[in-house]
Amino acid sequence: MKKITKIALAVLLAVSMLLTVAACSGSGSSGGILGSSGNGSGNSSGSGSSGSGQSPAPKSSSTGSTSTPAPKPTPSPELETVLESKAKVIAVFTSESYLVGLRDDGTVVATSISAQGDSSLPGINEWTDIVGVHAVVSQGVFGIKKDGTVVRTGNPRFIENTAELDNWTDIVAITGGSSSNLLGLKSDGTLVTTFNNPDPGIYELRNIVAISGAGSEYFTLKDDGTVYFFHIQQPPEVVDGWANIIAISGSGNTVFGIRADGTVVLPTGNEYSVARHAVSASRQEVLEEVKEWRDIIAVASTHTGLRSDGTVVTTLVDGGIQEELETWIDVVAISAAHHLVVGVQSDGTVLVHFLAFRERTQPLRDYVSNW
Repeated sequence: MKKITKIALAVLLAVSMLLTVAACSGSGSSGGILGSSGNGSGNSSGSGSSGSGQSPAPKSSSTGSTSTPAPKPTPSPELETVLESKAKVIAVFTSESYLVGLRDDGTVVATSISAQGDSSLPGINEWTDIVGVHAVVSQGVFGIKKDGTVVRTGNPRFIENTAELDNWTDIVAITGGSSSNLLGLKSDGTLVTTFNNPDPGIYELRNIVAISGAGSEYFTLKDDGTVYFFHIQQPPEVVDGWANIIAISGSGNTVFGIRADGTVVLPTGNEYSVARHAVSASRQEVLEEVKEWRDIIAVASTHTGLRSDGTVVTTLVDGGIQEELETWIDVVAISAAHHLVVGVQSDGTVLVHFLAFRERTQPLRDYVSNW
């Protein structure tokens, strides 16, 4: 009896194995025991994969492999390096003679305003680690390096007359109209100068965060929002009526103060020689217009302002300048001389417009488009 039982169990086991093999052979599934992808008895023309109780298999190509979307083209490593390393202009500085652009990688580009393409500034294209630039009329250009030292280029006399700047350290800003009246701001909020016989009180100023001026008259902004005015040979004095000032900017004998609320002020009263120029009869209408400016974050020269929304406003009316500047958008920095307004857009594009010599506008635009 035990022998019969063992035989019966063996037969049942054999039948079970045969049925299992037959089921897998007819399913056509690549996931069966035979584990083939398009080979053996489980080929792609098998008897309906849906009948095996599994989800339909993905469609296969003529080679039996599953099709996948083509990969998106990507730049070559060489091209990616070029794209990543391309520097853009983030600020511009202009004088009567030069237009200088500061790039975000610390390099500098420059051109002569009268002869685009030839800046006559030896070595300026080799400058590195630059964080600020100051152009001095027709004499030359200063560059402030991130370590606080100063580099310069220009005509030989300019280089000779500014030799003492080799000893300046920790500099964050420079202003002035010639080699003999330069004012430097140090990172600790104190001042250095090339003035002849300056008043000692100039060197006693502390907590200065911005400077502006030229000739013999200067303004300094303190970190508490107050402003001091001084003549080279006179002690500094507080500018009455100015408070909550966040920036000062101007040109020559006119300096603007920008309040935290985006409005603009100028000094009043005959005690400031700068103000006598500002409130003369020929300037009165301009000043009234400036009082209406709003949302200002920077002022260039004595006539053009940059709004917080990236648009530009000006008091100038000649040469179609207002119509031109109304088309400027997304501007992040401006600069101006008496006859030229320059802007930089957030993508590094440099915008230029001549007030006089309008025939120079397009050639200069074409040149700086390569910056």
